[in-house]
Amino acid sequence: MRIISRPIAAAILSFGAFGLGAILSVWPREVADATRTLVVGSDRGDVHWPVVLFWLAVFLWTIFLYLRLRSEDQTQSNRFDQLTGAIHRSPNYSVFTIYPEYYDRAAGAIAGTHTPTEPPEVRIRNLSAGIQLVLNLAASMASEFTLAPQKKAYGANIMLVLKPPFPQAVLKHLRFFDQEHQDANSSLLAVLYMPKKLLLTDLSPFPKRTVPCISLPVPRSARDRRGNRLALPGAPWALLTGTQSAQVDTQLMAAECEGLPQSTIAEVAEYFHAGGLGENVKSFVSFRIGDQKNPVGVLNIDCSEPNVLGAELEYYQTFYALVSPIVRLLSKPLVDFGRLTTARGEYFGDDEKQEHI
Repeated sequence: MRIISRPIAAAILSFGAFGLGAILSVWPREVADATRTLVVGSDRGDVHWPVVLFWLAVFLWTIFLYLRLRSEDQTQSNRFDQLTGAIHRSPNYSVFTIYPEYYDRAAGAIAGTHTPTEPPEVRIRNLSAGIQLVLNLAASMASEFTLAPQKKAYGANIMLVLKPPFPQAVLKHLRFFDQEHQDANSSLLAVLYMPKKLLLTDLSPFPKRTVPCISLPVPRSARDRRGNRLALPGAPWALLTGTQSAQVDTQLMAAECEGLPQSTIAEVAEYFHAGGLGENVKSFVSFRIGDQKNPVGVLNIDCSEPNVLGAELEYYQTFYALVSPIVRLLSKPLVDFGRLTTARGEYFGDDEKQEHI
């Protein structure tokens, strides 16, 4: 049933009908002679117009039949895909069959980061290489999960937790926080910062996007006693609540920051607006790494188009179940990476400007 519902069946049936009709129609002697005269020609140069109109009608009927069958076949195929997606709660159910390969490769990459006897610079290089591979796998799985078209580019990054007092290098890149009127060291629980070595802008062969390495404020709680939002959507919210935080369209993110200071809301709108530093990120989803007592950081998967994991909200729950085991693998190597890099005074990397990787 799945085979004959493909659009190619429309071409086979319609042009097959054309061929069969052609054979049957030339069977009568009169039609055969007139067709032969039409094709070969006659000495008198006569054109048998009824035969011309007959074959034109057959051809038009074939085209009509093809278009009709193709439309019906495509409709049935779309309904089948929707039904399958609803059953599996995923736009691409085949991702479940290849998931063990994703997990095994991620586990192998993390296992390769454990080199405790090597010098710090070698350990940092090994850790970043293994984590980068996991970032690639996470972004690839998201792309495969959504059956993303070619124009839809995916990337991923990890933001690490840093407790106060905060170094000036981190505060310099702190966004969405009014440092002129608030002291970050006394008012924030932590800061999330994005090292360059933990940033994957795009999967190959997509063109590389520009993604800035920034740090984000983490308040002491996600909401105040009245229920007003204190934490930004995305990484800060995921870190404090332990739940995934999805932003299906960053153009709407400012509206979801109601309760935050107006200056913060304006900065969010400007950041993701056309021409802003975050204009290449149209949607994202964030997952906490580590538990409530010892959070390590946040994994962010972003997309160049809205709906990073699809248009249906239930798809996000399915992907969360898939990616959670891989997220848990990241905890130990990220602790090592953070400890080694901060001991050397490295937070964002050699070049803390916007980076094309």
